[in-house]
Amino acid sequence: DQPTQRLAWRLLALGFVFLSMDEACRLHERIGGLVSIGGTFEHARWILLWLPLAAIPASVIFWKLWRASPQVVVGLILGAGVFLSGAVGVETFNGVNRMKSEVAATHLADSGVDTGKPHDRTGKQNMRYVAGTAVEECLEMFGVVVWYGVLFGAYRKAQSAEAAVRNEPPSLDPIHTIRPSTDPAMTDLRRASV
Repeated sequence: DQPTQRLAWRLLALGFVFLSMDEACRLHERIGGLVSIGGTFEHARWILLWLPLAAIPASVIFWKLWRASPQVVVGLILGAGVFLSGAVGVETFNGVNRMKSEVAATHLADSGVDTGKPHDRTGKQNMRYVAGTAVEECLEMFGVVVWYGVLFGAYRKAQSAEAAVRNEPPSLDPIHTIRPSTDPAMTDLRRASV
């Protein structure tokens, strides 16, 4: 089922591009503002919107890729678990902590305490918030590293299989793994890289 596999890989790539854009542009925070909810999730409204929107296409992609390489799907799911434990789990804790700190800062300010001093432990200066943010970012980055490792392993496996068909040793060099082209620019590029 090669066309379906290709489509699943392309959708996975688009998903990673979207995650990058979301992180860079903070789309999840902006769009989360469109959802109104109170209580524990007030600070992380984006979770209630994004998780269902991400779970549906991810499930379809993983289901389509499962037949060809279940190990890759398991690795991608493990990476997603690590990534989401930071992006959702720690961020939820951080948001609750930050809200409590902001309430405390408001009470301090109302009682006449200057909350703008460097020793302030409320709001974003709260050490638990700073430590939580560091843990959140580390988990997100480690999840991406897991994804990278899984995808690089799948790439190497595909290159080895292709090389075995051609009776050649596998190469990590992307220039030499491109199928031969009659395009003179590609020929010059291959010669220059040797």
